[in-house]
Amino acid sequence: MNFYEYLLSEPVLVEYYENGYGIPVYPGIAEKASKVPDRPGFATVENDRVYPCEPPVVIKGQSRSVVPATL
Repeated sequence: MNFYEYLLSEPVLVEYYENGYGIPVYPGIAEKASKVPDRPGFATVENDRVYPCEPPVVIKGQSRSVVPATL
């Protein structure tokens, strides 16, 4: 097992979460933890969502590929 496989292994990530060092990004890590971190200010993950990268708006005007003729 190389170093990165060890760092990303389930037991290490569960312990990392239980001690309040970070928020889990892999599914199932928080569910497998035996305790919830009690660090003040530690974020809960129950309300986390993935938000869109671009806002759903229509921008009016010329395309960025249009080059003015007066250059």
